[in-house]
Amino acid sequence: MDYKCAVIICILLSAILVQGQQSQGERCSCKKFSKKLDVKKIVTFEIFPPSSKCEREEYIATVKRSKGKKKAGSKTERKCISPDMKLVKDIIGGKINRKIQVIKHPSQKE
Repeated sequence: MDYKCAVIICILLSAILVQGQQSQGERCSCKKFSKKLDVKKIVTFEIFPPSSKCEREEYIATVKRSKGKKKAGSKTERKCISPDMKLVKDIIGGKINRKIQVIKHPSQKE
């Protein structure tokens, strides 16, 4: 009887631990942040709210590539932007008059 209870408790604890772990693809998108960004090259500016996958708000800009950095078939690249940059606050606040598409992703309720 005691042996069966111990096995059941171990199985339940294992299930709880496995469920609490994040899988590889569910982490924050941004690990490094760009220190500089040319406003003229921004195509879209995306805002990702905190979620169960990432506890911080993330800002990702899609920018036109520099002429020397072109990759085959890709004219744009995505860059993570530090939330502390003045540029982020200006784009969100509407102070920049360029036509930048700002995409606010809804928070994910899980």
